[in-house]
Parts: sequence; C-alpha cells; structure tokens
Amino acid sequence: MRILFTNNTLDQPAGTELSLRDAAMRLKTRGHDVICFSRQHGPVADILSQGGIQTVGELGEIPVDWKPDVIHGHHEWETSLAALQFPESPIISFCRGVHAWQESPCTAPNVVKFVVVDTGCRDRLINEECIPESEIEMVLNGIDLSRFEERTEYRPKVELVLVFSNYARDDNYLDLIRRACAAEGVACEAIGNGVNRSVSNPTTFLQKADLVFAKGKAALEACASGAMVVVCDEPAVARDFVTPENFTTSRELSFGYPLMTEPHDIETYRNCIKGYNPAVAKDVCQLARDTADIERTVDQLESIYNQAVATWQERPAADLASFTQWASVFFEKKTGAYKLGRDSQEIWRNTDNPKNSNRYSPPSTPADETVEIHRIIDQLRKSHGLKNELKAALKKIKELESQSSNSEKKGWFQK
Repeated sequence: MRILFTNNTLDQPAGTELSLRDAAMRLKTRGHDVICFSRQHGPVADILSQGGIQTVGELGEIPVDWKPDVIHGHHEWETSLAALQFPESPIISFCRGVHAWQESPCTAPNVVKFVVVDTGCRDRLINEECIPESEIEMVLNGIDLSRFEERTEYRPKVELVLVFSNYARDDNYLDLIRRACAAEGVACEAIGNGVNRSVSNPTTFLQKADLVFAKGKAALEACASGAMVVVCDEPAVARDFVTPENFTTSRELSFGYPLMTEPHDIETYRNCIKGYNPAVAKDVCQLARDTADIERTVDQLESIYNQAVATWQERPAADLASFTQWASVFFEKKTGAYKLGRDSQEIWRNTDNPKNSNRYSPPSTPADETVEIHRIIDQLRKSHGLKNELKAALKKIKELESQSSNSEKKGWFQK
C-alpha cells in the first residue's frame, strides 16, 4: 500500500514527529511504500531519510506516477494541502492534541475517517468540531519496545531524577525540581528543547533515571523503561504517580494535561522523591510493555487504512464543486492568520537585516524555511520575556519610590 504521511514538522524530536517516525519505519518494514511530507525539515527528516523513507518539502516532489492509496494526515494545514494535491485519495485525519491549533482536523471532501489518540482529542472533535462520534476511532500511542528495554536493576531509593520535556526551562518549573532534588540530596538531569538538549534517542537517560517527570509519549517511554513516573509539564503536575491502578486511564488521556491538577511547588516535588517505590515502577513497566508495543498500534493502523480504502471505493467520487467550496471556506478562515504571519515575517526580515533589507533572499528550501521560522518565534518569545522583565523592573522602581521620602532619590529612581 502507498501511504502518504503529513505532519506539521519533520524537525526536532517531539511527540507527533516521533510517533510518525516509529509508525512509518514499521510500515516500511511490513512492505508498505511510505512518503512523508512537511514544509519544515530537520533531524527527524534526516532520520527518516536514513531509514530509506522519502521525505518531501513540496508535494510536487512526489513522482507523478505515485498516487497514495491512503493519506495518513497529521495537522490540518498539511493534510489540507495533500487533500488538494490528491483529491482521488482517501484521507484519515488524525488529532493528537487537545488544544493546539495545528491539531484541528482536516474536513476536505476526501476525508473518510477521523482518528484520535486519547479521550481528550475525541471530546475536542465531538464538542468543538461537531464531528459525529461514529466517525471517530481511537488509536492509543505505542512505543518501540526494542528501543526502550526494561532496566536490569531497580534501585531501592531515588539517586537520579530526569525531567523529560521540550518545555522545561531554567526559569520555570525545572528550577523548582532542581531545588527539590538538592534538598533531598539526589541528582537531577533535564533533556528537551527548553534546555537546548534535544535527543532523538533518550534510552540511556531513561535507563539511568529512577524518577521521571514527563508527559505524553515521553511518560509512556519512561514507564516502559522501568522508571517511576509523575505526569508533569509547564502548566502543572499530577496529583499521583503513574501506578498499575491508573495506568490505563492515564494512557487514554495520553499522560496529558487533564492529569496535571496540582500547582508547581518544591514540597510537592520533594514528596515525589520520597514516595518513590521500585515495586510499583516494576509493575507499571510490565503493564506498559504488555499493552503499548508499537506493533499493536501499527496492526490497528493497517486495519484502519484498509477500512478507509474500502469506504472510499464505495463512496461516490467527490466532484470539483465540493472541493472548490470546501477550499474557499478553508482559505477564507485562514486569511487573518496568513496575513499576520506574513507581516510578522516581513517585520522580522527588515529588523534583523536592516542594512540589507532590500536585498534579503527568502528561504529557498524547507530546511532554510525551518531555520527562519525558529528565529522569528524565538525573537517573539524573547520579546515577551523582556516585556515581563520590564514590567517587574517598573514595579520594583515604584516600590522603591514609595519607600523613599527623599525627593532627590525619588527623581533618581524615576530616571
């Protein structure tokens, strides 16, 4: 079967990117012909290419005689582009996030089924996107157990804590965890984009860590490696450890945000370290390895692909009018976002290259485009942080002024 994957990025290792990698690799070993499309390329695209899977930054790069039997569509924008390029191919639109705008479903005329990875995504499609529940199927995340072996030793107490997240940074909850670890006399490591330590193969880190703070696929990988896991990320932290009793429910929620109900607090993290139980970690590890193998996930995907093809063959062909009507509405709704993005891009180009703004050459490849996007987003985030710093400084100045009765000092503070 010819399968076209679409994705927001094939750049840095993250949840959807790594899930795509694992599924695409497994499907290739089963004899399927796989191509992956994204406008943003980076390390994940390199890994796929090294594994013999073609990655393209433009749909026009796909050979003219290659038409997908099914499109495995992650992310609305990229899936919609594929829908227009291949109107005669059936699409399965996946939703892998409860809140992210990129995770909105594609509603092109050639979409035949919607797939979610957890109950939160299912509720989003039903309640926010008005998609009938009968058209939705759930495929839980699986992991490549050959890459995440069970540890040989379960230490009696915590010696190393691992914070595994792309959103953990030195200026947010990571600092609290480090302070809690210092108070308990245990070592602490962090991996992820937020600490400039992105890794595509975290196996070694997970094998060494006794306790892991993570969410999503990272949390599942930690469970399968034998670490004790607390679901945690930038918004908050879970009330409980992942245990045999709550493992299935936690997995159906993708070890995600609904489980994070407690505010970040040093004492909370100290209690997590003190509450470590190697017997519980071992039981959860066995449960994860028994139920979350990527091979089961791919079995389910193959079944859904076959159903999609059969449904498409039985359905009357979508006519040109239905596609043009859908496309018109789709692009109308995206107009504001497009204009905002282009204006932001032009402002950044002219600001970042003031001497050569008239001679600035736009990115010519998906990899170059990815670099520029990262730079623009990074500057926007830094600008937001600087704004908060200025607000805090102004607040401090006002406090100092209110404490000062000396008019000369008051004037100095005002300056």
